[in-house]
Order: sequence, then C-alpha cells, then structure tokens
Amino acid sequence: MRTNGQIRVRDVAGQCGVSPSFIYQLEQGKVEPSHSTLKSLARALGTSVAMLLGEEIPESWMVVRHGGRRRVVTGEAGVTIQVLPFPGQRSKRMLVLAFDLAPGAVHRQVMFEHEREDLVCLTAGELELDLGHRRLRLRSGDVAHLVLDRPRVLSNPGSTGAQGIWIVSPPQAGAEGRMFEI
Repeated sequence: MRTNGQIRVRDVAGQCGVSPSFIYQLEQGKVEPSHSTLKSLARALGTSVAMLLGEEIPESWMVVRHGGRRRVVTGEAGVTIQVLPFPGQRSKRMLVLAFDLAPGAVHRQVMFEHEREDLVCLTAGELELDLGHRRLRLRSGDVAHLVLDRPRVLSNPGSTGAQGIWIVSPPQAGAEGRMFEI
C-alpha cells in the first residue's frame, strides 16, 4: 500500500512515531504493530485499520488471556482484583475489572472518586455492596447497575468465594497507573 502510493518509509515512520526500520520489518511480517501504531499507520496511508488488516482483527485485541491481566494492589487479605485490559476505544470508555473475594473478605479501598456508572455482575458466591446509605446483597447471577450510588465497601458474607466482573464507565483518567502491582 505504501509503495503503491509512492510514500517514503521515512515519511510514514515520522508520522507514526516509529523508526524506518520498524516500517521495513512490519512490511516483511517480522513485527506486529500495537493498536495505536496501527491507527497511526492507517492515518498516514489514508486508509482504515480494517483495510490494513484485510478485515482481520488480531485475536489479542479481542481476547484477554488469564496471564495478560494486571493485578490491582489492594493490600487486603482475601481480595484479588485484576484489570482486563482491552486496546483501542473501549479502554477510553470503560474499565473492566475481575474480582475474587474469599469468604469473609472485605474490600474497603476507594478506587474511584469520579462521576461514573458501575456495573457489577456476580458470577459466583455472594457479595454485599455498601453504598453508604444502603446495602445491596447480590447472589450468583445477579447484576447491579449503579448510576447515582457508588460502592464504598465490597464484602463477601458467604461461605464460598465471590467472583465477578466490575465495569466502571468512564474510567478515571490516570487511575490505572496508580493502582497496579509492578
């Protein structure tokens, strides 16, 4: 596409913020671009990402493998929270977290303080959401959509682990870098 349009490697590389050697390696199939680099390439070449990919989107953009999750630092016994990172526009509109609370575990750390919507889907066990003025008790399969209320405390009152997905939309700008383990 670049050669058909008579666009120089140096020009494409400069517009994309990569080296000319990276462009050569990309054209030879030796490297894979990140989502942001691919968007920059499409813009530089005057086309779409779908056209560059031949309508084929890489699996890594659609599937987050278990080992690809990042753990959130909670410092609380029995509480595991992981971020399910998705590249591209979704990451700007929502933050998807997987959580696991051992029986009796309590998560008190306030992770988000901005205006947002929360959706909590409990896939196993029991979960209590303390909203300050009221408490919601969820059982496996229940979903809570919180628009005006914010969960202050998440606890597992059950005798088995509580697992689920917590979606925050929109994500708090800059929060991701402050909450992960290294």
